[in-house]
Amino acid sequence: MQSVKTRLQGNRMVYWISLALISLLFVVLSAFATRFIIKQFSGQSADVLVTNPGSCEISFEVGHTTPTPDAEITKVFKTTEGADLGLGPVNPLQKVVAEITIKNIGNTELTKLMIQDYLDDIFIDKGAQNLNLVSFVEFVENPSNICTYDDTTKLVNCSPISLLPNDTFTFSYIVQLTDNLGISKNIVNVACLSNVDSSIYKCADDNFDTQVVSNICNYDSGLCEEVLRDRETGETACSVDDDCLVETPKHFECVDQTCSLVDGDSSNTCNVDSDCSYNTCENESCVEKTCTSGDCESTCTNNNDCIEPTRMICKDQSCIQVDGEGSDLCNSDSDCVYFRCNDQDKCIPETCEDGDCESSCDSDRDCKDENYRICRDERCVEVSGKGNDECDADIDCEVVAYPTPDTPQTPPPPEVAQAVPQTGVDTVFERTYLALVGASLIYIGYLISRRFRRND
Repeated sequence: MQSVKTRLQGNRMVYWISLALISLLFVVLSAFATRFIIKQFSGQSADVLVTNPGSCEISFEVGHTTPTPDAEITKVFKTTEGADLGLGPVNPLQKVVAEITIKNIGNTELTKLMIQDYLDDIFIDKGAQNLNLVSFVEFVENPSNICTYDDTTKLVNCSPISLLPNDTFTFSYIVQLTDNLGISKNIVNVACLSNVDSSIYKCADDNFDTQVVSNICNYDSGLCEEVLRDRETGETACSVDDDCLVETPKHFECVDQTCSLVDGDSSNTCNVDSDCSYNTCENESCVEKTCTSGDCESTCTNNNDCIEPTRMICKDQSCIQVDGEGSDLCNSDSDCVYFRCNDQDKCIPETCEDGDCESSCDSDRDCKDENYRICRDERCVEVSGKGNDECDADIDCEVVAYPTPDTPQTPPPPEVAQAVPQTGVDTVFERTYLALVGASLIYIGYLISRRFRRND
């Protein structure tokens, strides 16, 4: 009995050990099976897959600065010692220096620049005056001998000149005043800068005053003397010594547009011939007239100055030209008309006086506040009430099918797909596989246990 009991206890122990081993085997196989499935269907690591990589292009535009040609010109008068002439008047036969400087103030090279400096009144419209009292002597500074002087045209000319940005060009020359300046004069000299296409045209000037000079008779010596002052009362004006042989009062006055010495104790009414004429407008022409007082001012330099100014104004819904100075108020007839709603809800035209009027309507429909138009069933219909029009005609309400746009020129950005490792089993195959493994192990355990029970 003892041996049978001992054997039975041994069989039960073997049974439980076998069942534990089978369970451990089941766990191990399940783990390996799960890892195998994940490895086969999911991979061991997350792989980043790039599909449709396309192309990556980098483009840029090189920045640039727009060329801006520009230059400036300045002019100053100095004494031969370099002092500013603004310190005092200039005496007869005195020499002065004219200095002209140009500078490239743009951001591009300038070529074929030209400076014109007339020693007469050609630039009178720009302020030149009394240049008949000076004469050219010589150049003081003349780089590369670019500048020349023409005694026939009284022109100082410098060309061609080339300058890089911020570079300068300076030249200077000497002029001498005449021996008989007459009364005090203001001498203004103008120099102008230009280029080939006249996109640059600038002028500069400087001026100085002459000393007062009078020619009077010295009867003690019988000479006509020059004094740097005005002629005093009782003194006799003269031009040559012969005028002072006999003590006869004389003075200068205009005779036939000429400043002439005449008998009589009177004040001078002129000093040079130019004091005896002036320009004025007659029948839209600039004509020369005799000045008897010697103090006449010209009102024109050419016929263009005598054309009456005109401007454009609105009248009766038309843009018309009228005489008179002022800015234009219109350019065409359309500037002189605008539309507004009247009391009868009609859109009517009105005259715009200043050419800057805004219309409040385009048609009578715009004057009616009780109706507006909307789209309904692809038709433009009018409905009651206030509101903004959505359409003007049925065509505005039609639904238009636009074609599918073509593939854009720019390649699409790369599409990135990321494979994420799975942590579980979720496929029919995997579940079936594990079920079969589990059933097999359970069946094996069942056979073993049955074997032990039979032995018992």
